[in-house]
Amino acid sequence: MSVRFSVSGAQIRQLKAVLHCLGKVGPDLLVEALPQKLILRDINTSQSAYASVTLHNAFFDAYDVFDSSVVQTGVLIKHMLALFRTQRIFKLGVHLDTESSKLVATLLSESGLEKQYQVPCMEARILQANLERDAFPTCVIAAASELNRLLGSFQNNLEEITIIATPDDDVANGPPSRAVQLHSFVDPLKSKSQHTLHTQLAVDTHEVFLSYQHSADAACDVTFNLRDFKAMLTLCEALNADVAIRFGQPGSPLVVEPHLPAHVAQEAALAAELVLATLLETARPGDAGPATVARNAAGRLDTPGGGHIPGDTPWARQVAGVRQQEAGTAAARPSRFAQQAAPGIGAAGAPFLSGIFAQGRPADGKVMWG
Repeated sequence: MSVRFSVSGAQIRQLKAVLHCLGKVGPDLLVEALPQKLILRDINTSQSAYASVTLHNAFFDAYDVFDSSVVQTGVLIKHMLALFRTQRIFKLGVHLDTESSKLVATLLSESGLEKQYQVPCMEARILQANLERDAFPTCVIAAASELNRLLGSFQNNLEEITIIATPDDDVANGPPSRAVQLHSFVDPLKSKSQHTLHTQLAVDTHEVFLSYQHSADAACDVTFNLRDFKAMLTLCEALNADVAIRFGQPGSPLVVEPHLPAHVAQEAALAAELVLATLLETARPGDAGPATVARNAAGRLDTPGGGHIPGDTPWARQVAGVRQQEAGTAAARPSRFAQQAAPGIGAAGAPFLSGIFAQGRPADGKVMWG
């Protein structure tokens, strides 16, 4: 079972941007080749971030799958990124053979220099995200550059951020057009939050966003990892695409993907999505936000120092630790998202990101659901 493909020109730059985006999510690149498309996936060790990029055969100069209807394997993302250290690549050819467990990449530079790399392959469990995009009550579409400008208002070392969406006619929280707020989020158990800079933005949805839809009667908010979010934001900029963000209540996933006009999307040879875990507690002012959680945690004794965060139990930490040990990695980032990803820890007692995956794709093309 093998697959061959080649790319040149602008596709090389786009493929490099794709790999850089996936490399910021996790260390392992999951490769699945089907007759009509190549799917590249990555998931971090805590299962709090999942990214998938689909390259249709029109993306390639040549694309062929041999001896099977599906080819699956895994490689280290750092090995694939090493291919692009060569400047001015004219053409890139890849031959992936699962029987020899090797991926052979041949690079031809504009100067005429030819390089060949042999990347070892490894067994991988292919996962598919099972999401219904219409089920999310809030959808925001904005230019990638505009979102980058907004995020520039926050400190560089900020780990998590909260987005709050309200109905357009909710005048109780301000002018109708300022229906979205962005708040910096600081874990009160990790730092002295009273001495930390807190930033809050009220966004004019009619001026800043290209589209804003909020179908829920009440406000929705989610807190998620900012670094993972920026990985997809950078990819959207490289693709000259806008950004679509879909989310609901705390504990439900947040989905980020490139957005193209309808007439362009039909002909697009590349599609991508990023699924992020969100914290279980709300961070809306007046609700059980970080300050309330910290006060309620003061008397609890089931975590070091008496602090307790929803989903943070000794059993959850033990499961998260086993997963990290199996993956051969150090402690995952961030720990609170890792704890939520453990079985049974999530919104309404359900698994978190682990509950949205279809596990594996057998040779007959049928999906085995986990």
